[in-house]
Amino acid sequence: MTVLDRRDLPLRPPPPAEAFVRIAVLDVLRGAALVGALVINLAVFSVDGGSPLISTRVDRVVAVLREILTDGKWYPIFAFLFGYSLALQLRGRLSMAVRRRRVARRLLAIATIGIAHGLLLYRWDILLAYGVLGTLLYSARQLSTRSIAAIGAGLVAFGAWLATEPSISPEQMGFSHIAGAPAVEIYRHGTLLEVVRLHAHNYGYNLAQEVLAQWPYILAMMFAGLLAERHLLFSIATPQEKRCRQWAYTVGATSLSWNILAEVTKFDRTWRVTSFIGTLTILGQAIGAIALLTRVRPLRFISSRLTVLGRMSLTNYLAQSVICTTLAFGYGFGFGFGPLLTPSRQLFVLGLIVAVQVRLSRWWLTHHVHGPIEALIAAWVKRNPHTRLAAQNAH
Repeated sequence: MTVLDRRDLPLRPPPPAEAFVRIAVLDVLRGAALVGALVINLAVFSVDGGSPLISTRVDRVVAVLREILTDGKWYPIFAFLFGYSLALQLRGRLSMAVRRRRVARRLLAIATIGIAHGLLLYRWDILLAYGVLGTLLYSARQLSTRSIAAIGAGLVAFGAWLATEPSISPEQMGFSHIAGAPAVEIYRHGTLLEVVRLHAHNYGYNLAQEVLAQWPYILAMMFAGLLAERHLLFSIATPQEKRCRQWAYTVGATSLSWNILAEVTKFDRTWRVTSFIGTLTILGQAIGAIALLTRVRPLRFISSRLTVLGRMSLTNYLAQSVICTTLAFGYGFGFGFGPLLTPSRQLFVLGLIVAVQVRLSRWWLTHHVHGPIEALIAAWVKRNPHTRLAAQNAH
C-alpha cells in the first residue's frame, strides 16, 4: 500500500436511508439533464440534415429559449453527476486494489463507448471526455477541499478564456469540410460507411474543439461533484448545504439574467470581455439548475418520469442518437428531416422520444435492476479475473 493509498477517502458506507434519498434526487437530475441534452442534440441532427427553417414567430421564440435555457448548460450537470457517482464508488469496504481496478475498468468502458458513439452516431460525443478526465478526478480525490476548489476555479477561468480565443477555427487548426453542403449530402444520402468516414475525417477537429472549449468545464464540474459527495450534499440537511444552495441560487439567477439580457439586446459578442462573461454564465446556470432540481420537488407526474429516465441515463442517451440517426440519415429511413425539423417541431419530436423512452425504461426496470448498457458495464467492472483463472485451473 502506497502513501497515497493510506490517504484515500475514508471507508464510510452511507446508511440505507441516506443512499436511497441521494439516488432518488440524483436520478431526477439525470433525467432532467438527459431531456435538456436531447434538445440540443436534436438541433445538431437537424443542422446535419440541412439547416432548419425558422420562418414563424413561434420558431424564433423557441430558438431563443433554447439558446438561453439549454445551449451548453446540460453537459456540466452530467459532469457533476459523474464526479458525485465516482466519489460514491470510491467508498466502501472493498480493498484499494479492487476499487482501483473497478474504477479503471469503468473509465475504460465509458471512453470506448464514447469513441464508438462519436464515429458511428453523434459527432459531438461527450462520453470520451468523462472516461479520460475521470482519471484526473481519481488522481485528485485525496486533495483537500480547498485545493480542489481552487483548481476548479482556475479551470473555469481558463476554460472561459480559452473558449473566447478567436484563433481556434477549423481553418487555422488545419481542418476543413467540417460541415456544409458536402457533409449534409453524406448525412442525407450516404451509407453508414460514408458517415463513419466523415466522422473519422472530422474526429480530430471535433475532439480538439471539445478539449479546448468543454473539457476544463467538465473537469471543474467533476470536482464540484466530488466535493458535494464529500460534504454530504443532497443526503442530509445541514447548514452548509443551505449556504451552498443560497449561493447556487444567486449564481444561477444572475447568470440567467445575463443570458436573457445578452440575447435580447444582442451584445457585441466579438468583444472578448462580454464573451468571457457570457461563457462563465453558462456554467452558472448549470449550477443554479442543480440546486433547483435537487431541492424543489416537481410534480409527481414529472419527477417519476425523470427518475425512470435517470436510472437508465447512459442507455437512453445512446438510444436517442440511434433514434435520430435512424430517422434522419440516409442509412436509416432517410427522412432527411433537417429542413423540416423547425425549432417548434423539434419540441414535438422531443416529447415523442421522451414519452417512448419513459415507457420502455419503466418496462425494462420492472424486470431488471439496471439498464442494458449499465448492466454490461457493471458486469465488466465487477468481473474478477483471478476467480475465473482459478476456476479454469480447477478444471
